[in-house]
Amino acid sequence: MAITMNTVTATPTSDGRRTISRIKRALGDSMRALQYSRMAHEITKLSEPQLRSIGLTRDEILRNARNSIYGAYD
Repeated sequence: MAITMNTVTATPTSDGRRTISRIKRALGDSMRALQYSRMAHEITKLSEPQLRSIGLTRDEILRNARNSIYGAYD
């Protein structure tokens, strides 16, 4: 029994590049959303003394997590 493999080579079209670009952007956006969610979750588990030691209050947790992942827009 012989196994053969065919190789197909294709040049990406501009539509294909746009599709790949949209997929990359969507994956990047999804990863950042996951990072934000995870960071906010972990910070909310900190005790009051731990929050004070890093200079945060409970009210600042979400803003801090967002700025850490997406950058400060203030």
